[in-house]
Amino acid sequence: MAAHALQPGTSTHQDDAPEPRNDTRSAIQAIGLGLGYTLSETHPHLLKPGELTPGITAQEYANRGTRLAQKLPNGAVAVDAAADVMQRTGSCFYEFYQDPDFLYLTGFNEPEALAVIGQHASGQDHTFHLYVREKDPKAEVWDGARSGTQAAADVFNADETGDISTIKTILPRVLNDATLVFTEITQPSPAASELWRFLYSTPRRKTDFAELIDSRKIKQLRHTMNELRAYKSPAEIYVMREAGRASGKAHTEALRTHFTGERELDAYLALQIDQNGLGIHYVRNDDVLHDDEMVLIDAAGKKGGYISDITRTWPVKGKFSAAQRDLYQAVLNV
Repeated sequence: MAAHALQPGTSTHQDDAPEPRNDTRSAIQAIGLGLGYTLSETHPHLLKPGELTPGITAQEYANRGTRLAQKLPNGAVAVDAAADVMQRTGSCFYEFYQDPDFLYLTGFNEPEALAVIGQHASGQDHTFHLYVREKDPKAEVWDGARSGTQAAADVFNADETGDISTIKTILPRVLNDATLVFTEITQPSPAASELWRFLYSTPRRKTDFAELIDSRKIKQLRHTMNELRAYKSPAEIYVMREAGRASGKAHTEALRTHFTGERELDAYLALQIDQNGLGIHYVRNDDVLHDDEMVLIDAAGKKGGYISDITRTWPVKGKFSAAQRDLYQAVLNV
């Protein structure tokens, strides 16, 4: 899949890629479409020209799809779904967090989307179908802008796209001829708790999606995705370092400040690296911090979906007692 706009239903070899689109025209198109996504032309402070997500270009996303397709057996396809919006209560929702594998393959950061990747006849490229929510002015007033099917083709370079609401009629045509279907959609999440898996992982009947596919055709996608993602590109390494650098600075600033409670420290770290996002890896942050104690922080920032991870411990008072120093050194030695 070449990293440029393709007409739905077409496929182009990377060597045949046309010249990049005119920046001004792209910006006008983006504004006219009311995209639910950022572009370098509209958000130059976040993205450089050619990038779909911070630090990662459209070409790199295209290369990922090609590498995945080359790992698939002849005639097989990979099917991956976007994460869903999680409801907090009533009409309130948690901040949307895209499925990492889906984001890795597509760069598309909206819910209710499905990607299908297969081998191109040339063997040097891949076919990419991306089904998304169509634009809906009334819904977008409440839920925010959507990219829509036109942007799925023009911005995210899908060979074929369609309205996700019609997926039940579209998908059988796409999957019928596949020799194998690599997916995790029919598998319970490995991150789910034991209770959740007990309650929900064994449905009483097959899902509509599972009924579309002969069970003998279904293979797990996760192993192949793990192989792809284990090797980081120079661009990925740069983004990870940027996230780590911002997180390290936040930790250093926190070390210089005295806090009386975990919530205060939590809020301070969140503020320090807000522009890069923040992942607090411990969900209870409501205890009191006493001067004779040490505090352990497991928190770090993210950038473009790449999350850094820093764990540090220091004395609440700002200076180690003899016993605290011995304990710290013992853990450090281990």
